[in-house]
Amino acid sequence: MRVVELVGVYVRYGDRVVLEDVNLVINKGDFLGLIGPNGGGKTTLLKVILGFIKPCRGTVRVFGVPVEELDGQRGRIGYVPQHTDFDPRFPITVEDVVLMGRLNRTVPFYRPSREDRRAALDALEMMGVADLRDRQIGQLSGGQLQRVLIARALVSRPELLLLDEPTTGVDIQSRDVLLELIDELRAKGTTVVMASHDVGVISSKVSRLVCVNRRVHVHDEPYEAIAEGHLKSVYGCEVELLMHGKVPHRKQDSHWVVGEHDD
Repeated sequence: MRVVELVGVYVRYGDRVVLEDVNLVINKGDFLGLIGPNGGGKTTLLKVILGFIKPCRGTVRVFGVPVEELDGQRGRIGYVPQHTDFDPRFPITVEDVVLMGRLNRTVPFYRPSREDRRAALDALEMMGVADLRDRQIGQLSGGQLQRVLIARALVSRPELLLLDEPTTGVDIQSRDVLLELIDELRAKGTTVVMASHDVGVISSKVSRLVCVNRRVHVHDEPYEAIAEGHLKSVYGCEVELLMHGKVPHRKQDSHWVVGEHDD
């Protein structure tokens, strides 16, 4: 079953083409990894799927309907953005932030039910931060905040989960918890799309890897994407292959393309 389908999609920011002739099908239960350089279009691609950005050309369908007609089905999608701006002085608890993922947009003055609060607690427990439920959001560390935002995306029990650099700012243990959770969600039929710079880890977990640098290149065998020629074409520079433990690491100039060492 096709969950997402993009056909001939182009996106421009002014005179700059950000996505060019994107054709992509994401099937039910896929775990799709997005890799590519900063500014290559990964975040834009996620926002096109969400309907936040309208292409200048092409069509986008989600759950079989045009994305612009998806409003009544937004609860079927969970999203963790790369950056979240908020005032840390705003008096709101962790539980309240997660409950935002249960808001019913069709009901004015919506108040969370007992079932909503149970779902919020379940999501916080999945991410290992249930003990923070009453804490003010401004008192959290970066890693704790990221776990809470992931819990917010999970609380609606989405059929499609979009994650933009979700392991940024979290430790290896938290990263591994998230990847294990994704495995559990996929077993229940959830479709997952995750953008990441951690190429070594993501390539060992995803079912397919998509290289994004204005155009997209889909690899049904993820390890094909980290071959020397592919990374050079995606990142636009010479790539040096290094080894740390079991996972190959590549270096782009003086910056790691792949994340943590496997000591």
